[in-house]
Amino acid sequence: FGAGAARLRRRLPLFMLLGAGVCVLAQTKAFGGGEATSFLIAKGHYAEAAQVDFYRTFGFVPLIATTALASGAYGVAGFTLVYPVGYLAPNPYLAAVAGALLFAAEVLALSAVGRALGRLPSVRDCSEHLRAAIGDALGLAVLFGSLMAANAMGGGLGILVCGGLYLLNEAMGRPVVRTAAAPAAVVAGGLLLNGLYWLGLFTPATAAAS
Repeated sequence: FGAGAARLRRRLPLFMLLGAGVCVLAQTKAFGGGEATSFLIAKGHYAEAAQVDFYRTFGFVPLIATTALASGAYGVAGFTLVYPVGYLAPNPYLAAVAGALLFAAEVLALSAVGRALGRLPSVRDCSEHLRAAIGDALGLAVLFGSLMAANAMGGGLGILVCGGLYLLNEAMGRPVVRTAAAPAAVVAGGLLLNGLYWLGLFTPATAAAS
């Protein structure tokens, strides 16, 4: 890890510039650090968004730190602490200063973080499970949201078509990654339902009700 840490420290001014830019972007409230925080920011719940991104950081610090030390390359958002700082910053100038200092502290602390994680294997394991849980929860949310969209388009037939395409993708060994499979199934199902409507073989639920 020593070579990777030294390589990152040599480029500290660039990382400080990057941290300032990301923090200013978050301060504008036009950018969110994740799916959940983006919805919160859009509704004006900035403190809640900062809490979500702050607590989520703990699940990704082990992965980000060890990857950065092993590869000598640092992620665009660092430990992602720059997001909550940006959300709560009162103006872009203070956000730029805070983001630059935060990235500098993160890069300089990478070696110490790596050594600490080496002595705490249980923390590494818990973080891996937390990251996996976040991914699984996101996948389930996308799946159920896609099924709701299919239901709005075609009722039971929409769910049957889109759910069937999703299960077909699973049976074929996931040629389309799971997170993208459900939205792709909705798009394909929507095209199919429109084709059936043009052929006079399908009537949308809203049209049938009216």
